[in-house]
Amino acid sequence: MLFPSRFALLPIVLIASIISPCSLTNGQEPSNLRSYFIFLTTGRTTAGVEKEEVQAMQKLHIENFVAQAKRERLFAAGPVADPNKTLRGIVGVRATGIDKVPELFRDDPYVEKGFMKLETNEIVREIGGFEMILDEVGMEEHRLALFTAKQPVSKPSDSEKGKQWEYWKRLVEQGDAAVAFQFSEDSPRHAVAVLKKSDDASVQSLVNKSPLMESNKIDCQIIPLYVSKGVLNYRVPSK
Repeated sequence: MLFPSRFALLPIVLIASIISPCSLTNGQEPSNLRSYFIFLTTGRTTAGVEKEEVQAMQKLHIENFVAQAKRERLFAAGPVADPNKTLRGIVGVRATGIDKVPELFRDDPYVEKGFMKLETNEIVREIGGFEMILDEVGMEEHRLALFTAKQPVSKPSDSEKGKQWEYWKRLVEQGDAAVAFQFSEDSPRHAVAVLKKSDDASVQSLVNKSPLMESNKIDCQIIPLYVSKGVLNYRVPSK
């Protein structure tokens, strides 16, 4: 959920169950849904917009998230603290195609009026999941690792991408990461993973050891991600 800096973060989560973004929905929904990981990015400024209007947009922004979650079209949402102030938050959705994704935001005035833009990445592989609840339970901080292919470096081979994925699967199984998504070739980004909040050096070390980082074929930006308590859980490795 995204909030202008002059307003407080509102703790909100959705639906009490573990939701895999690639899982099937109930019989009332199409069975050919694809999963997308969206970054809400900065659009036009709210400077000069009345406080009451921004508050009204914020209310509709959250109501749309709740409505899409109840339809099983939304499986994740949360603000990020991008030091470059380009990325505002993340949203995970399901749609029958990338051209249908904007329809899920037609009742969100932030998007419809251009205050936020959509950067859409199609998920092709995932591990882990988001647990969502409809109660105000407070927010907690995690670390989002955002991987982008370097330009004009040659694209990673299937073998290299496979090794990268195995590395993140291992981190999830070890409890160092909660969830990871790999995106399609034509997506703006390569992948994302969510790690535990810890000291910056430890998080950076885990990222730097990933095969594609070691081969210098991708860049990584590590930014704080905020979601409601209990939404992201880390496995306890068996002894």
